[in-house]
Amino acid sequence: MVVIGLAIRYAISRRKFYRRGIGGLEHFRSFEKGMIITGVEKVLSLLAFLMLWGGVLMLGYYYSLKYFEKRERERKAKETEVFNKGLKEGMLPLPHTSEQAA
Repeated sequence: MVVIGLAIRYAISRRKFYRRGIGGLEHFRSFEKGMIITGVEKVLSLLAFLMLWGGVLMLGYYYSLKYFEKRERERKAKETEVFNKGLKEGMLPLPHTSEQAA
């Protein structure tokens, strides 16, 4: 989505650049054509903006998921390591029952 959004913005900016005259104003062959093109470009610019931000948010969400999954794997590996160390040393955790709690 980010790449498509950038491509749309590039295409719009390029077309605007080549429509400019010596004075820096855009030149259209007719008023109607100018209004239609300007309106379509505004809609496409909004679409490109939304696609860019949507893509950035999706990338952020994806990498945050990867980060938290990695932390969870590391935490589980550490718990397993502590448990296995307890097995080797003969220090097994006692099972917890409701009778022991009373």
